[in-house]
Amino acid sequence: MEIVQLSCRYGIRNFSTSFCSPYPKVVQRLARHGFILLPYSTEMQLEILNMLKKSSGQEVVHACCIPGAPVSRCIDGELLSRLHPQKEQCTTAKAKNQRELCGCTSSIDLGWYAMTCKSGCLYCYANPDQ
Repeated sequence: MEIVQLSCRYGIRNFSTSFCSPYPKVVQRLARHGFILLPYSTEMQLEILNMLKKSSGQEVVHACCIPGAPVSRCIDGELLSRLHPQKEQCTTAKAKNQRELCGCTSSIDLGWYAMTCKSGCLYCYANPDQ
């Protein structure tokens, strides 16, 4: 919550987040590093989302794929088009093969099963560390 509050002071107006999807290899990787992925109920996810929204004092926090929450976009083609300095237009086509409640715009993933990301985030499905 502190990150949201501090960021709002510096003019950040939108936050997109999601809860980690419990892919088996992600759960196993986290366990190898001493972490346990907590199974938050939908109600708990909505409660956490509402706490984050309240901490900002504004409606600037959005979460992806929580039933009962507004559809959110981590990748937002309309926003990217508005922000582009030369007003170049970005596609607004909905991303295919995503979770049902995902509102993201079609994009090229930085990491996937065949093209792994090198950042090494333990919670990421595209982390090559099996």
